[in-house]
Amino acid sequence: MTCIDRQAAEQAGLPIVDSGPLLSATDEEIVPIFAARLDMLGLPGWEAPRAYGTNLATQELIALIGRDVLMNSVLIYNGADGSFSIAQ
Repeated sequence: MTCIDRQAAEQAGLPIVDSGPLLSATDEEIVPIFAARLDMLGLPGWEAPRAYGTNLATQELIALIGRDVLMNSVLIYNGADGSFSIAQ
């Protein structure tokens, strides 16, 4: 599932549409679920109607794009040179 930094989502005023369980290697907690749109410079944007709010700032991240959003895209990662391309 797509996740978004909870503090960033709250600061951006994203609406909470639900809450649900978020499982990690060390914990399970009920977190808010936000409606979001993810935009990256030079790439198409994605609607993320159910982005789970969690603490990503400690990893210096704002969002993790999950398979729930990527399932309508083609992602090609070239591990040899670290490049990627994505198309919707």
